[in-house]
Amino acid sequence: MALSKLSAPVYSIADIGGYRSRAEIITQYGISAEYTAVNSSTAWYGPEEIDVQCSGENVPLPDNSYDAVISVDTLEHIESKGRKQVISEMCRLSRNFVVVVVPFLGSSLKMDEEILLEITRSGGICDMPSLLEHTQFGLPELDDLKEYADQFDLSIEPATPRRLYWAGQLAMAINHVSLGNGALDVNEKVLIWQEKYLQTCPKPVDFSDAYRAVMYKGGVPE
Repeated sequence: MALSKLSAPVYSIADIGGYRSRAEIITQYGISAEYTAVNSSTAWYGPEEIDVQCSGENVPLPDNSYDAVISVDTLEHIESKGRKQVISEMCRLSRNFVVVVVPFLGSSLKMDEEILLEITRSGGICDMPSLLEHTQFGLPELDDLKEYADQFDLSIEPATPRRLYWAGQLAMAINHVSLGNGALDVNEKVLIWQEKYLQTCPKPVDFSDAYRAVMYKGGVPE
């Protein structure tokens, strides 16, 4: 999703909250660019390689270092008081594109994440740290994202249909509860299908049906 906003050739990409394994995804997308993974720690699910280990609020790299600086599903894992600074750092590091993909709090009284945690707990499944951080730090509200977009001159639009995204997440949770370790192969196939489908299905027409927002700026380099 973030890569689709790169409307001109890029030769260097910094991924705030990324891992080296994502470099392969960029290659599969047809982009040949030097990739730098910036993260504060490795992944909860296993070892992942990082190029620059630091907080996204203070990245020890020079201004205008990259053609594009992206961040996907990372901002919600940062305390709310630090989110604006992360976007500020992304803008500082980029000489052209900035793309932030982030889930935001919907209108329901209970977070979708809390419902999913209830289902997995009912089957004795350990809580996913990533979901716990969503509930611990709280998803950003849409008004917060619009404020960030105004401050940093970013466009903002809805992305990822909420119901379709959580239908896939719920299916994988039920598979995990009912099949145990036997769900690993099945869920991998579900995840691959879901990601492909979400890339090609109609985008939400407004934020009321969206789980994520995408904030972005950049264009053809001078």
